[in-house]
Amino acid sequence: MSLLLTFQNSEDRDKFEYIYTNYKNLMLHKAYGILRDTMLAEDAVSEACIRIYKNLYKIEDPTANKTIAFV
Repeated sequence: MSLLLTFQNSEDRDKFEYIYTNYKNLMLHKAYGILRDTMLAEDAVSEACIRIYKNLYKIEDPTANKTIAFV
């Protein structure tokens, strides 16, 4: 993912990698359940990842329930 190259520090990169790795399948499942189309679901998850990246400063703990709700 090319977004990983634009992080200011390794802490933010690690946080984003954790969120992406651990929640990607959940996001795909939810998006597919709503959209009923694999390609649209993948696009929606990509857009969501960009929004997460832009709002990463709002996430303190990537393992918190608050983070799962945000995702």
